[in-house]
Amino acid sequence: MGMHGPDAGCGGSVDVVADGLIGAYADGLVGRGVVRSAGVERAFRRVGRHWFVERFWVGEREYDCQVEGGEGWAEALGVVYSDEALITRRDDEGNPTSSASQPSVVAMMLEALDLQPGMRVLEIGAGTGYNAALMAEMVGDAGLVTTIDIDPDVVAQTRRLLARAGYDGIRVVEGDGALGDRASGPFDRIVATVGCSDVSWTWVDQLRPDGLLLLPLDYGGSHPLVRLRVVEPGRLAGCIVGWTGFMRIQGDMAQAAPWPSRFPDFGGRAPDEVRPLFQSLRQALAKEPADVDRQTEWWRVPGAWYDFYFFLSLVDRRAYRGPEGLGLVDAEGASAAMVRPEGVCVWGRSALYESLESARARWEGLGMPELGSWGMEFVPRGAGVADFEESEGVFVVERGRSLQKVRLL
Repeated sequence: MGMHGPDAGCGGSVDVVADGLIGAYADGLVGRGVVRSAGVERAFRRVGRHWFVERFWVGEREYDCQVEGGEGWAEALGVVYSDEALITRRDDEGNPTSSASQPSVVAMMLEALDLQPGMRVLEIGAGTGYNAALMAEMVGDAGLVTTIDIDPDVVAQTRRLLARAGYDGIRVVEGDGALGDRASGPFDRIVATVGCSDVSWTWVDQLRPDGLLLLPLDYGGSHPLVRLRVVEPGRLAGCIVGWTGFMRIQGDMAQAAPWPSRFPDFGGRAPDEVRPLFQSLRQALAKEPADVDRQTEWWRVPGAWYDFYFFLSLVDRRAYRGPEGLGLVDAEGASAAMVRPEGVCVWGRSALYESLESARARWEGLGMPELGSWGMEFVPRGAGVADFEESEGVFVVERGRSLQKVRLL
């Protein structure tokens, strides 16, 4: 295994150029503190990301990293070795359907997985194969890694890209990720690289007793990264270890989560009013670096914004986060109250603003708890667990297969 494969994906001398880029790329991740352990650092220095991309998009800009010397080739390689998510597939309407995740998010997830040599790992969502190759380096044997995807085209491409990079020992399975892969289990680690509406209890059945489950769990259009362990039969417990955003899982677990999935259609009209931004969020915004273009990258907001939105999703099932902002929507009643850097934008009934303000007051009254302040438990629905009841600082989320209790630690 390693970053040099038998066939240069962007041309024969690309690896020479990439060798110079990959060191700076890994140095940057280490310097920002997202890569902290020797195992994760070694993997990032050994696995060439350019092996796992061909044509890709960042925003609306298309790049081609297949032919050395072509127009824009050097620029494409520079983007590959930046901290950007790379869209690798789109549907007929141009919506992203597959990607190479942002490297800082990949690093955060690998650190949270705590992979050790000899561990067996299952990945839900094959992407490009890059993450599977990184994990293979960490466990020391490509045969210990299985990645599964429901899209046959993604599976075919992933197999091809892994083979050309020298990781053909990784098992790539075509199938519904919610079902896992019993044939290659049980697993020490199961990680989802797609946004999950719920826990699959089939995954739990395929975990070793001391295993760990890491998944981006849907909360109204956002995916806090949740790390869970089995604490007793039929019960998971854990906490939030980061903030992510992923494409939603397909297949059997694609059922809707209990929050709105779309923003109301206001026909392009401006908000009916813009109210002042909540002081706590305005103060958090003021502490951020000034080099972020908040008109196009408003989601790169301070942690307090995510902290508040997570709480909002617990107390109100109308919570929604998307390009329009974060807040509350009533898709049927065509109203919304959305927090944005310029203020709280309100369309339609002001009652949603009042609910948003009430949630803000509750959150501040609890001490503005951060994401890491919450613990959580899961049991299968219908398990009849008496202690899953709401109280101050304790919230219950009913998901498709699970009851989830979230409480302040």
